[in-house]
Amino acid sequence: MRGKIKLWITISILIIIGVVLVISYKNRTVNDTRGGVINSKKEIVYEVKNNYKDLEIRIKTDFNKRKDIKIIILDPNGNEKVIDIKTNKEIIKSFKGDKGEWTIKFECPFNEPVNFEVNFILRNK
Repeated sequence: MRGKIKLWITISILIIIGVVLVISYKNRTVNDTRGGVINSKKEIVYEVKNNYKDLEIRIKTDFNKRKDIKIIILDPNGNEKVIDIKTNKEIIKSFKGDKGEWTIKFECPFNEPVNFEVNFILRNK
């Protein structure tokens, strides 16, 4: 009798652990940061391999007081979103996370190097 009770308790604990692991996998967040230096044109291609409900792109730069920079974001469907840099702040844009290649293009007409960091955050919540 005691052996059966211990067996049921062990099986129950394993089932609870399995359910917790499945839930945490479904609500996962993928965070990928890429950076570098640009001085005229720079392109980053980011491959989204799974279907996510939300894709957030955070772009940090040290463009200082430059106002002539464009960031062009191409989604996997070929839709283009243009972001003009107005200030030196972090830019955060959220999109519906489609599967495929997301391309980030930086266009700036000057030659001095500029640091940037692009952070891709994919949420499946």
